[in-house]
Amino acid sequence: MTANTNPQAPAWWTILRAAVIFASGLLIAVMIAPRFLSQPPDLPRQSSDPSVLSSLLAFEQGVGQRLQSRVAEAEQRLSGFQCTIDQASPNTGPAPTVFAGRPDMSRLRAVADGAVVFIQAGEGSGTGFFVTPRHVATNAHVVGAEVDVLVYSETLFPTPVRGRVTARTVKRGEGLAERDYAIVEVEGAQGVQPLQFMNRVTELDPVVSVGFPGLFQSFQQTGLPRMIFRAGEFIDALPQADGREVFAHSAEVLQGNSGGPLINACGQVIGMNTFIIWANPSGEGASPKVKTDFALPSADLADYLASEGVTVTTAQTCEP
Repeated sequence: MTANTNPQAPAWWTILRAAVIFASGLLIAVMIAPRFLSQPPDLPRQSSDPSVLSSLLAFEQGVGQRLQSRVAEAEQRLSGFQCTIDQASPNTGPAPTVFAGRPDMSRLRAVADGAVVFIQAGEGSGTGFFVTPRHVATNAHVVGAEVDVLVYSETLFPTPVRGRVTARTVKRGEGLAERDYAIVEVEGAQGVQPLQFMNRVTELDPVVSVGFPGLFQSFQQTGLPRMIFRAGEFIDALPQADGREVFAHSAEVLQGNSGGPLINACGQVIGMNTFIIWANPSGEGASPKVKTDFALPSADLADYLASEGVTVTTAQTCEP
């Protein structure tokens, strides 16, 4: 009788070993499954396999669509939103309140009607505005060498009144940006509401040019010249060699606007419209030409008026 060298393992041992193997496999599956379930496939960035490229394109298109959806949602939430900016300014005194949107033209027209006038000086003409109840500021090139001028206003003067030029600057050279101011004194004007000055303005602030451009007056067949408003934005303050500045802006200025005010959303004077420049950004002789409008700053105008004994009112804030 021979001995059995391979005795059969007990049944309980077989069952235990199978359970351990099953549990180990289940644990491994639980540990690695979330990675494949939560992350996009690790697709190569460069491949010639059409199926791989198709999968990658579908994945990136899905991301793009989700981004577009979020952008559209953000734009919808921000539509109609207006903000008030009252950040600290390098200038002294409180900063003006700036608002987004179109200026209140009914308010601006009421302000301009009480101050902005048409000036007829010999064969020339232009715009001016009251800075005191009897002093009108305009450009020196508007009045030229004339002493007596006619002043018109639909609101203030049913009949044109006479004004007298009491001071003017003298052109020193060929530069457009030099001082170009004159003062016209008007006696007995009724209902005048002089414009306030504002010496603060920021890039892209809304601005409006007010005046009597000749292009529009040529279509006016009856009555007094008609006041025209053109809205735009402040572009930049450009320093000059003599230390002064000129203001570039996009509120349309045409011949006849000279001497008129450039106002902010509150109807305060930030400059006097004085000249325009046509330039070819692509070089001499190129087209189309681009026009930029320029105003002399209200602070410089106020200094000149003060030197001639005329004091203006300067506001510290703008609250439309």
